[in-house]
Amino acid sequence: MSAAPSGGALRDADIGAAAAGVMRGVKERLRTVTELAAAEIKLAALSGVSMLLLAIVTGAALVIAWLLLVGLAIFAATRVGIDWPLAALILALLHVGVAYWSWRATLRLSRNLTLPQLRGAVGARAGGAPIGAPDVGVEGATGARRG
Repeated sequence: MSAAPSGGALRDADIGAAAAGVMRGVKERLRTVTELAAAEIKLAALSGVSMLLLAIVTGAALVIAWLLLVGLAIFAATRVGIDWPLAALILALLHVGVAYWSWRATLRLSRNLTLPQLRGAVGARAGGAPIGAPDVGVEGATGARRG
């Protein structure tokens, strides 16, 4: 009967070693996933900063190109006999028109950002009031108690 306890002890040692091995594996997996997450976050941050800088450089290049085109248009207008202040005024008014049109289009498109159809379809509460509507409670909007 002395063989049974040693076999049981061996089994306990095997289970302990296996559990320790599993824990080492879990710790290693957690460490590598954490390192991967840190590396990806760093890469994402660097990519975001790079994209921002590229957007600034691109924007500056486009503004300079646009100013050169406007200057060329004013120069061409002066070559055909139009005074440069009048040519600049005409181009400025055209730019104001484009800016106004762009602003109106942006306002129209911005309404889509609020997801009005989706909010109307799934945002209604059981009582029919949309989410975000004030909760009037028991007394109602007028303050009179409902019976």
